[in-house]
Amino acid sequence: MNLISNIFIKLKVNYLYIILSLCLVSSSLAVIPMGLVIYSTGILIGIIYIFRKRLYFQNKVFVFFLIISYLSSIIGGLWDYRIFVFTALFIFVTPIFNSKNVFIFRLKYILYSLSIFPVIALVSLYCYFAGINMMSLNDGDVSWDFSALFWHSMWLGAANGLSNIVLLWLLTKRTNKTLQIILILWLLSSVFLSIVSGSRSALLASVIAMSYLIYLKTTDLKKLIKYILIIGSILIVSIPFYYNYAGRMLAKMEYQEVEGETSRANIFKMRILDFKDSPIIGVGFAVGRHAESGKKEIGRMESGSGWFSIVSQTGIIGLLTVLFIIYSAYIRVRRFIKKDSILQLLISIFLYLCLHSLFEGYILTSGYYLCILFWGILGLLYVYPTNIKKRFIKK
Repeated sequence: MNLISNIFIKLKVNYLYIILSLCLVSSSLAVIPMGLVIYSTGILIGIIYIFRKRLYFQNKVFVFFLIISYLSSIIGGLWDYRIFVFTALFIFVTPIFNSKNVFIFRLKYILYSLSIFPVIALVSLYCYFAGINMMSLNDGDVSWDFSALFWHSMWLGAANGLSNIVLLWLLTKRTNKTLQIILILWLLSSVFLSIVSGSRSALLASVIAMSYLIYLKTTDLKKLIKYILIIGSILIVSIPFYYNYAGRMLAKMEYQEVEGETSRANIFKMRILDFKDSPIIGVGFAVGRHAESGKKEIGRMESGSGWFSIVSQTGIIGLLTVLFIIYSAYIRVRRFIKKDSILQLLISIFLYLCLHSLFEGYILTSGYYLCILFWGILGLLYVYPTNIKKRFIKK
C-alpha cells in the first residue's frame, strides 16, 4: 500500500488518508458490517478536518446547485434525508469552503482513494479463483454475476474501471522493466475482472478514458504509434482468452438483440416521465417513478443514469449548472493538462465517470463512493490552476 501511495504523491504517508479511503468504499462492500455508517463517518471526519483549517467561502456555483436541489424538493413537496447527506458530501469534497491547505488535503484524499482500486482488483482476482462471490447464493459460483466482495457485480465493474485507468497511469510513469511487466499483468487482470463482472458500460468507459490518457501522455507521433502497436499486440493475444469468460456480458448483448432494447430502457422511460412532470426545476432530490409500479417514490432507487437523474430531479436548471461547472473546470485546466501528470490522471478518471454515468445512476447517490469521486474530482479540477503555483507536488 505504501509503495502505491508513494508513486501517487511524493509525500510522507499519512494514515488519515488510508482510513478515509477505506471509509469511502465501505458502503459498497458486503463484507463490512454497517458499511454506510462507516462511509458517513468518513465524510464527517473529513468535514471536521477541513473546518479546523483556515477557510474561505468561494466557488458559489456549487452552492447554486445545492440551492437548486433544495428548491426542487420544496416545489415538488417531496423530501428525503439523503439531500442532507449530499449537502455534507458537498461541503467535504467540493471547494465551497476552500484554502490552499484544504485543497492539498482533498487532492491527497482523492489520490489515496484512487490507489485503493488496484488493490481491490487484486483481492477480487483472488476471490474469483477462490470461489468467493457475495452476489451468488451458492458457494464457489463465480460463473454468473461475479461481484467478489461487493454487493453487486456492477459495483465491481465500476471499481475495476477505475483500477484499469490507475494502473495504466502508473505504467506510464515507470521506467523499470520488471515493474512495467508486473503492472501490465496487473492491468490485464483488472481488465479480466471488468469482463467477468459483466459491466459493458464500465469496460467501454474505461477503454475510452485510457485511450485519452495515452493521448495526453504522448508527446510525439512516433510514441503514439509505439503505444498503439504495443496495446494492439496485447489485445490480439488476450482477446480469445477474455472471450471465454465474457458469458455474462454476451448474455446481455443477446437480450438486447432479442428484446430490441437495453435492460435499462424502462428505467429511462420513467426518467423521461419525471422530466415531463417538471422540466425546469425537476421533481425533487432522490425522487422518481419506480420502473415497475410507475409511481413516484422517495429514497434510493435505480435511476439508470446519473445524467438522467440530474435532469429529472433538478431539471434543466440543474443540468445546465452542472454542465457549466464542468466546462469552466476544463477551460481552467486545459493549458496545464499536457504538463501535469497528476492532472492527467484526474481528468482521465473524471472522463470515465462522466461516460460511465450515462448508464449508471450515482452522480446524486450520496451513499456511493463514485458520487464522492465525481464531485471531488470535479471540485479539484475547478480550482486546480489557482492552487498549483506553489509546487508542493513534483511535476
